[in-house]
Amino acid sequence: MELINAFSTIVSNVGVPVACLAVTFYLWYMETRSHKEEITKLTEVLNNNTVAIQKLSDMLEKEVTENA
Repeated sequence: MELINAFSTIVSNVGVPVACLAVTFYLWYMETRSHKEEITKLTEVLNNNTVAIQKLSDMLEKEVTENA
């Protein structure tokens, strides 16, 4: 009987913090995964903008050279 009481006391004292830790870890994991997807999309957009700026720069350089 004393073993059951000891086990019950341990679960009631440690159970809530462990559950909170598990939920916190899960939320952190989901946030990290979401952030990774956002960064991937942001990198793609940045690369596309770099290509567009390079094309504009080439066009401007060509026009300046033709008009000189």
